[in-house]
Amino acid sequence: MAFALSRRRVLVVDDHADAARMFELLLQAEGHETCVAHDGPAALKAVEEFKPDFVFLDIGMPGMNGYEIARRLKDGEHRRNLFLVALTGWGHSSDFEQSRQAGFDLHLVKPVDTASVRRLLEKPPERCTETVGVMSGDPATPEGSPHHGGTDSAAAT
Repeated sequence: MAFALSRRRVLVVDDHADAARMFELLLQAEGHETCVAHDGPAALKAVEEFKPDFVFLDIGMPGMNGYEIARRLKDGEHRRNLFLVALTGWGHSSDFEQSRQAGFDLHLVKPVDTASVRRLLEKPPERCTETVGVMSGDPATPEGSPHHGGTDSAAAT
């Protein structure tokens, strides 16, 4: 088991229970404290009760989608202490713009490798204000990465 340099409180929000559980296990193996929610109302409640440092949030969920959850979190009282990450199969340029407008700090396109997640949690990038960051193998990957915008191979989740 690897131990994280900085133990983080991480909320994972995904309507696919197996995907959420696998990501949770990865985070726990790195020494992070985790909580999982499978829909919007549960995610909002978990932020209030669990008080995470990071939220990895799927966008394509039924009912309240990830954009709406992000907007509500952005306007909430815990927002200033929360690093909000879109973790989704949606990777077109319009998806990145919608993430930025909704208040995400970072937009990651699935699949994301474990080393990238580890680096992100150890040393998060500066909060994005103009554009949403992208990771393919490095948290500092420029927007010109193959995972940024216009990728026809990205599957919606």
